[in-house]
Amino acid sequence: MQHVIVSAALLQLSVFLADNREGLEHAAALLGGSVAARRARGLVDTLSTPRPRLTRRICRELIALHRLLALEDVGTPGHPSAVYFSTIDPADPAVEEICLLTDGLSDCLRALVEEDLVDAQDFDVAA
Repeated sequence: MQHVIVSAALLQLSVFLADNREGLEHAAALLGGSVAARRARGLVDTLSTPRPRLTRRICRELIALHRLLALEDVGTPGHPSAVYFSTIDPADPAVEEICLLTDGLSDCLRALVEEDLVDAQDFDVAA
């Protein structure tokens, strides 16, 4: 049996995604529809297996999920997330969950940046 050495930041990310699988899928569906939910599910599934590094595809998916949760495209007219966001009631408890998930994912991304596993320019997360 081969042992895979996983960085602390990758382990933190994997645990966060596994612990928040349902919430991430639900948030992605609310903010981006079934396509976004499927992408979130695929990312969680991909990172459920320990890996020593992130591929470009995984980084793209992390960026996309972070952008979605952080509402980065909701101000762009015609962007799908703008349409989905406009249908969410601000009093919906899902709004608080989305904020918590965004904070948690941002923490994971900061850790990845600190370990030089991703380029800081790829993510808009304050240090």
